Amino acid sequence: MNALPLLCLSAGDFVARVIGLPWQENGYGPDAYDCWGLARACQRDVFGRRLPIVDYPATLRALVKIMEEHDVRDAWPEVPAPGHGDIVTMTHSVHPHHVGTWLALDGGVILHTTEREGVMCSPLHHLRLQGFRGLRYHRFAGEGRLDAGGPSR
Repeated sequence: MNALPLLCLSAGDFVARVIGLPWQENGYGPDAYDCWGLARACQRDVFGRRLPIVDYPATLRALVKIMEEHDVRDAWPEVPAPGHGDIVTMTHSVHPHHVGTWLALDGGVILHTTEREGVMCSPLHHLRLQGFRGLRYHRFAGEGRLDAGGPSR
């Protein structure tokens, strides 16, 4: 796999590049994303952080297990309130199954993508209208910074 260059975009410039793009299973961009692929691209291109490739699992149960047990969680402890660049996990039921990135734009939005609507920025009240609840915020605590060669894929 070829290393991608670090783009170092502002959050606003990154959003302008991706807003409205379609959702795609195992979508890592640049033309389509799934929720993890979008979070991964935003963390890489705006914040210079490496997140692992995690392909979309075959079942919801497998997805929940990944979100609750993956090693990447060690570098992203839960915090009580969101901040710029935090990963946001959310659910329609009990267990988290969707992820986005909190951006300090327009009073605070979550950049995420859904199969039905594609890439969007949603303020908290819009997420609630979309049926999301149980939002949890995870702040980067170290490790996983990009090296000079950049990330793969």
